[in-house]
Amino acid sequence: MQKSVKRKEWVKVKGPLTRLIHTHVTCNQRYELQKRVLREWRIYDTVTVRLLQVILSPATSYLRLVQVRAFYRDDVTSLLLQLGGLRLLSIQDLSWTSRSNNALQLHTMSLSLAGMQHLRILVMQYCAHDILLAVVAESCHHLQVVDLISRFPGLERV
Repeated sequence: MQKSVKRKEWVKVKGPLTRLIHTHVTCNQRYELQKRVLREWRIYDTVTVRLLQVILSPATSYLRLVQVRAFYRDDVTSLLLQLGGLRLLSIQDLSWTSRSNNALQLHTMSLSLAGMQHLRILVMQYCAHDILLAVVAESCHHLQVVDLISRFPGLERV
């Protein structure tokens, strides 16, 4: 699978490979693949992002990210759009808010969170934003646990 991800003709290979994995690999096996791909729950390279694009599906129920390099944050936020079945989302990236106030990322992330109707546990450490929290409050009716640590002044009083 890694060989096909590293190919130059990735665009042609991505669709068939994704369909193959989603039809023949069970959710539990995809979760094990996810744990292998995300070493220490960090995204450092293009291969990891491409493998996640193939492995993750709307049936994915758990995603934990500790660090995402700034170069891949747009890809990761757009990847979250297809994960409407998540029950647990944990993003604990200290550098996410310190380096980016990208309005497009914020918009994409809010759309992603709005589509996560089954979300029960949300951990957003260092990347929480009042817009994202408003979307979560409005859209995620099954939410049971919210864990926030933020750099935004005043958010700790919420």
